Amino acid sequence: IEEEGNKLRDDELNKIAPLLAAVQQENISRQDRVKIIKEIQKQYPDYLANQRADKVSIDQIKAANESLIASISKRAKAQAALTELGKIYERQVQLEIQLQEDQNKTIDRRNELFAKGLSPAQVEKQLQVEENVNNASKKILQTELDTLKAQEQKIQNYINEEGLVSEVTDAVVKNITAVKDNGK
Repeated sequence: IEEEGNKLRDDELNKIAPLLAAVQQENISRQDRVKIIKEIQKQYPDYLANQRADKVSIDQIKAANESLIASISKRAKAQAALTELGKIYERQVQLEIQLQEDQNKTIDRRNELFAKGLSPAQVEKQLQVEENVNNASKKILQTELDTLKAQEQKIQNYINEEGLVSEVTDAVVKNITAVKDNGK
């Protein structure tokens, strides 16, 4: 997660870095500084949100830049964590479906054996033999599910420890909104 978060952060910072550097220059005109601040605010509305763009000091700009960089970093970590959780959830669903399909096959097999005229005792004996063969596969699937659940818990702990809960919530809302907008 850290590696992916760092990559996402670096990608975003590379896009905004020229503006952040330019706005800090002391030798640019007030008009140019205001223009740059407004450009940054298009992408990051909270940047110097409570300040008049034409009245901010270089120190305020530097503090705002540091705050923005920290915010970008947290958001990138949150997005990386969400991406990883998405992969885990996708695999968990696949495994749950596979376990359900295996259970359905057992039911279908039971019906098939009864349709062949086997007695209930014979059906149970045959299913027990087949079940013993399938148990290894089920154990592998269950072990993988348990591993995924442990990974999920680690990511949730990471989110809490890094203080990313609000960023994750914001990212989830943003993703849901995007999905809804695409469905229109």
